[in-house]
Amino acid sequence: MTMKSSDIVNIVVLGAGIMGPGIAQSYAAGGYNVRLWSRSQETLAKAKKMIAGNMETLIEAKVITKRKAAAAMKRITYTTSLEEACKDAQYVQETIVETVEAKVELFRAINKLLAKDVIIVTNTSLLNPFPIMRKAAPARLPYFTTAHWVTPAQILPLVEVARGPKTTDATMDTVIEVLKKSGKAPARLEKFAPGYI
Repeated sequence: MTMKSSDIVNIVVLGAGIMGPGIAQSYAAGGYNVRLWSRSQETLAKAKKMIAGNMETLIEAKVITKRKAAAAMKRITYTTSLEEACKDAQYVQETIVETVEAKVELFRAINKLLAKDVIIVTNTSLLNPFPIMRKAAPARLPYFTTAHWVTPAQILPLVEVARGPKTTDATMDTVIEVLKKSGKAPARLEKFAPGYI
């Protein structure tokens, strides 16, 4: 049974490179506890610095108050442990490198660590993610869709949510609601198309 948006408290963002920090920041600003994961401690340190800088910019622009920014940053934790990242997670946002091999490896790894009804969304833009998940963990397909963010993720509101062949209505609805709570304007696509909208 797919989790409702009201059930989701803990979000994992896998990948702390170009897109991950802004995405983690947005989910945290929406009130979620966020774990940001990378294989590299150096990448996480850069991500933490980037998020702090992003928040300063938003404070100066009067988009967010200092108090809300500080609260959001406290909701983000950083880890190089995939096991720690996935512990008690209800929603996973994947943002790693755009290669089939890397995504298959990661999806297989997290499949062993997550409860069976955890929603997984991918930020991939170049690849069709649904055959990748079918290869990695086919039982996850009903709980899998895209959440394709536009850079800079912490500023631009568009996130494209594209349904896969087996994605359930409940999964689509929950992802849309989580994104709205995070201050985004999700566009719902009933079929994946390369390049999205």
